[in-house]
Amino acid sequence: MTPAERAKPWILYLTPGLLVAQLLKVSIVAPALTILRPIVLPHLPRSGKEADSHFILQFSAYVIMTVLATSIVVPLEVIVTRLALQRNHASQTGSQDNMHETEPLLPVYSAEEEVIGLRDNHDPYASFVDCLKRMVSEEGRATLFRAWWITFIPVFAAGLFEAGKKSSIRT
Repeated sequence: MTPAERAKPWILYLTPGLLVAQLLKVSIVAPALTILRPIVLPHLPRSGKEADSHFILQFSAYVIMTVLATSIVVPLEVIVTRLALQRNHASQTGSQDNMHETEPLLPVYSAEEEVIGLRDNHDPYASFVDCLKRMVSEEGRATLFRAWWITFIPVFAAGLFEAGKKSSIRT
């Protein structure tokens, strides 16, 4: 973290595009998981005879909804991580001397160890869209979906758990 970021950690959200990416992520996750999942998620059948076409249709809709939500949220999480790890150059417009006098800095955790940076400090991402375009052009589309299953499996399993609870309440 730069001295300005340690003095005022909340300015990390002033990094161009970071707040936009976070808001997009929340605006997709909240409706999908809190509003749509209970509507789309079917009751789990007690036996194979109860698994009718209505259950199969509802379960298929749930799987499709989960895959779509994951395919949107995972790239947003990757972009949020990239934007959060770069230096906040916009925060260094004020006088550094005044900043050190008025507010104490957060401690530096390890001055001896090097921190891994994803971008050169002289070539930061300018915005959310710039980050997305540069990641795709420099590393390929697959970069946006790294470890997508780490997000998909818990979301899918939570839905199955919720469907099981709905089924037990029904009886």
